[in-house]
Amino acid sequence: MANTAITPTRMVLNQLKGRLKTARRGHKLLKDKRDELMRQFLDNVRLNKQLRTKVEQGLTEAFGSLSVASAIMSPEMLEQSLLYPRQSVELGMTYQNIMSVNVPVYDFQTRNSDPSEIFPYGFAQTSGELDDALEKLAEVFKDMLELAQVEKTTQMLAQEIEKTRRRVNALEYVMIPELEQNIRYISMKLDENEKELLEHCIVQMETETGLDRNAVTRYIEDHNVQTRLLFSGNLIKHPCFDQIRGTDAYRVAGELTNTDFIMNNTFWVGVYPGMTDEMIDYMAKIIIEAVNQ
Repeated sequence: MANTAITPTRMVLNQLKGRLKTARRGHKLLKDKRDELMRQFLDNVRLNKQLRTKVEQGLTEAFGSLSVASAIMSPEMLEQSLLYPRQSVELGMTYQNIMSVNVPVYDFQTRNSDPSEIFPYGFAQTSGELDDALEKLAEVFKDMLELAQVEKTTQMLAQEIEKTRRRVNALEYVMIPELEQNIRYISMKLDENEKELLEHCIVQMETETGLDRNAVTRYIEDHNVQTRLLFSGNLIKHPCFDQIRGTDAYRVAGELTNTDFIMNNTFWVGVYPGMTDEMIDYMAKIIIEAVNQ
């Protein structure tokens, strides 16, 4: 429903048209953003599925080798072998902008690039299955880090998609229809006002012409052209002021010369949009005759 509290003026109409143009442009941009976010989201979902399968498989193999090693080695020896790690890892995080969403990008660096640094023990007293378990855990670590990055990215993209979807729906189903209804309402009101203006033609006789308005309107009425006096000008001459005239119930500013002139020298001639050229010519001819008589 149109907002009837707005002022039906051309200035407001132009403002609403500008807002509608901006809203439609923003709606298109947000829809494009939503579609691109959905594409990025689906790519991340597929990558997430692949990485999760790979990580689960790597962890299963590593835990399998570790279970065999724990069965072969004593718990004390296993704990002593892994008590003091030789390799350390530094984890860094930066951000990547994806459609105005800053998603994390993880990166890690080992202290030493030597692959053997992952074994914090000697090989004489340990099982080969323990070596296999540590190698597989080292291999799966990078995939686990990438999986965490992809899952966080997917979560943030899903949140941004939801916010963008709500904004698109608010524009498409609330703001744009309301603006269109208000524009139609104001346009209709302006059209009605224009039609009202077309139903009257004001005639004003200057003082220096010496014409008598009553004589002019009488001649025009006698030739079947309707006239009406202008209800405006000096309103204190209206009979409704008789009871309060001469009191302080109202205030008069000046001599009211112009308002008296409008009241005494102005009248309406009725017109309407369906008038033909012949009707207009006849009306003009009668008015000319009335002022020349």
